[in-house]
Amino acid sequence: LVSERKGEAVVSTQSTGEDLITVTTEAATTEDSTTKYVTTERTTTLNTDGCSGTRRRTSEETETTSQTPTKTVSEKPTEDYNDDGKETTELLPAVEGKLVPFEPSCNLRVVVTSGAWYGEQWNGDIAFHAGDEELLLIGLHPERNNIAVRNSVFKRGSLQWGYRWLYTDDYPDSNPDGSREYVFSFGADYLLVTCQGEILLTIRYEELADDGLKFLYSIDSVKFKIEGDDSPQSFKYARNCQGSEEKATEEDEEKEEEVDFKTTDLAPAVEGELVPYTPSCDLKIVVTADKGRGSWSWYSSSVEQWNGDIAFHAGDEELLLIGLHPERNNIAVRNSVFKRGSLQWGYRWLYTDDYPDSNPDGSREYVFSFGADYLLVTCQGEILLTIRYEELADDGLKFLYSIDSVKFKIEGDDSPQSFKYARNCQGSEEKATEEDEEKEEEVDFKTTDLAPAVEGELVPYTPSCDLKIVVTADKGRGSWSWYSSSVEQWNGDIAFHAGDEELLLIGLHPEWNNIAVRNGMFARGRSEWGYWWVDNESDGWSYPASNDDFSREYIFSFKEDNFVVTCQNEVLLTIAYGELTADTQEFLSSIDSVKFKFEGEGAPKAFQHARTCQDPDDSEDYRDWKTFSLSDQLTMTVNSGPEETYFVRFPCSDSIWFKLFLDGETEQNSHIELFSRTRGNIYCNKGGYRNWYGGQRTDFNIYPSWQCDGQFMILEVVKTTEQIVLKNGGNILYSKQLGTRDGNCYKKTDEVRTQVWDYD
Repeated sequence: LVSERKGEAVVSTQSTGEDLITVTTEAATTEDSTTKYVTTERTTTLNTDGCSGTRRRTSEETETTSQTPTKTVSEKPTEDYNDDGKETTELLPAVEGKLVPFEPSCNLRVVVTSGAWYGEQWNGDIAFHAGDEELLLIGLHPERNNIAVRNSVFKRGSLQWGYRWLYTDDYPDSNPDGSREYVFSFGADYLLVTCQGEILLTIRYEELADDGLKFLYSIDSVKFKIEGDDSPQSFKYARNCQGSEEKATEEDEEKEEEVDFKTTDLAPAVEGELVPYTPSCDLKIVVTADKGRGSWSWYSSSVEQWNGDIAFHAGDEELLLIGLHPERNNIAVRNSVFKRGSLQWGYRWLYTDDYPDSNPDGSREYVFSFGADYLLVTCQGEILLTIRYEELADDGLKFLYSIDSVKFKIEGDDSPQSFKYARNCQGSEEKATEEDEEKEEEVDFKTTDLAPAVEGELVPYTPSCDLKIVVTADKGRGSWSWYSSSVEQWNGDIAFHAGDEELLLIGLHPEWNNIAVRNGMFARGRSEWGYWWVDNESDGWSYPASNDDFSREYIFSFKEDNFVVTCQNEVLLTIAYGELTADTQEFLSSIDSVKFKFEGEGAPKAFQHARTCQDPDDSEDYRDWKTFSLSDQLTMTVNSGPEETYFVRFPCSDSIWFKLFLDGETEQNSHIELFSRTRGNIYCNKGGYRNWYGGQRTDFNIYPSWQCDGQFMILEVVKTTEQIVLKNGGNILYSKQLGTRDGNCYKKTDEVRTQVWDYD
């Protein structure tokens, strides 16, 4: 058990089987945000000695806002003008063709004023350099409604005159004085260009170079091209390098104080009004239909009514609209990328034959929940729709973190009688609702002691738990089998349910040396009597022998990618979710109970079950925690397999800056460093161009909120030959894919070291 004294943390390794450590992994990306006419970005740059623990932190911040229109004149720099490369919060006049120092950790702000009396005008070219080598040029052409890109790798747009031209039909208008403000921001994964606070262009680094990080870290200067036949009247720039949260502008603080996202009480919605919203909260909607009106429908004989549209926005831009149509047994989705369902009237229509019934007063309750990977919409507590973020945008996390408001459409010929909403943001455990507490008391999923099963009874169950079954055959009865000379017996059927609906049934038939599977999609094996019979006898597969008392132990586990059944600790059956459902998340989220069938001819003598769920409070029972602190560095030998998992925990009240070294036999392979809950880096020894202590460092941001397990935050680090994943509470904090240029990062770990620098 880790000491609770402040200033200490612990680390452990976990292995299963033959020292093989398995874990589920996902990818994660990062996101920048912009607000119209206000650009606010915070960047903290850390240069850390990979071994010594020394660091240099640069934390600065500025705010840029649209300027009050004023009369401008063409400006030329004075002869003694000199740009020393430091942060320039004040706009400086640009010099044609001069290399100006620039680091991608800063934002480049450009203000261009057109002098053309006859319309729009070229706004100049901005070229990012590595010394004299041009890496990327962006040409600003509002006169053509285009952005010109020059880069040897970039392939988007039409090629003409040596540039790639990207057309936009919505180039932001200039200010009354003819000026426009552009901001160039280099994020963790892509370059973001905004104009007048609106997104003009995003380019992922892999579109610009085979090695995106080499491209990013090579940039050391910028050059402006502003003179020509149609040159702008004025061209100024500034480098804005922004810092910590403590330096947030007063305007941001006031805005944050004004917006209380947590509204547990239902409030009446206003047609067309943008309501502040963050995806970290659930959106609860209660719609009451006008019982006296209803809608005639091709799809239903019942008198139903449209329940309104809910549109999620990034400022004025609609990102996703969900239309609730019980009168058509449909959900309407409007999003430029989404392709499921039938296209009609500008919406994608998703039919459901089981739209939940309304309450006696005509009301329905909907909940919109943005999870780590998908949007979940429930109606009356039942799953109505799930949409993965990659169905909505090329960059799922950018989509998610762009959402800042929601708009309701509720008025029309068939409008509902009442439409109310609430934003429910989950806080601490003390803030759980009484309903949740009562429900948790009623359903205790963790039952480690075996209990006798009841035929046909629905037992509460969640796929996050393993289901353990112990079946004892009646030694005096048995069943004659075509497949075996031994006297065996049917071991019962296990059916996983969503309420009364059976989603998957597994029949255990050692007497036939078979497993019976019943599911609407599954089609493996031999189809007979309404089941698919899976028989692997030809591959040498057979049921493991029973114990001396004729009992067998089965474990049913829902893993990340597949469903696994073991018997006597040997794998009996593996089914990929793609064989069972078209929507894995909906399938898993729907399972809420299990039903057993074990009575009848050839029934077993005893049938017992237990749900085995890992309790965070019992973590010390299976994790060998080792303590380390500011003054006590930990060095630990490990025997790792192809997949390695490490856990680091520290008090929830603290923010710890620490590093986890993963070493090989003779040298360091890699390290994972967190210097706050929002930023960190991964170092690969001998990686990339070896320009950072003989290797390559990848900086990253963490956007998901951390979860506290009682008194502790727990960081889970998973490393394989293909990727390194950081997790907390089941959420992916960051994921790095490993390639041929990542040096020693893929290598097996033989020793773990830790180092702690600081606490807040």
